[in-house]
Amino acid sequence: MERKPPTDPSRGTLFYIQAAASVIAAVYVLARGTRPAYLMAVVVGLSALATVVITRYVQIPAIGPIPSTYEPVWYTAKTASAVAEAVAGVLAATAYLLLTRTRHHTTGNRHPVSTPHSRKGHGQKKTCQKPC
Repeated sequence: MERKPPTDPSRGTLFYIQAAASVIAAVYVLARGTRPAYLMAVVVGLSALATVVITRYVQIPAIGPIPSTYEPVWYTAKTASAVAEAVAGVLAATAYLLLTRTRHHTTGNRHPVSTPHSRKGHGQKKTCQKPC
């Protein structure tokens, strides 16, 4: 009898997918350093943290080909992973907010306030007090 390789993703495959997303986000941040890059890093880091915490406290059954990943214990590697993901998410969010703030301050007001002299037709005609 031939044994067919499994076609459903295993828990290890899911972790490899998460690791690939993390690498892509890191490369994107290093290559571009833009707000979308940092936003992607926030999403990837905090989603990984949420996954670790949810799989610890919530027993979600297998959904279609996705296996159940419930592990009701904290161990050293899992704790270190959760801490690293939290730090990555918070640092990426901080960078995103700082980049947003820096961009806002360097470009000035996006919607300039009109002044009496900048309105159309106002302040255009001046009468000369002295001979011109």
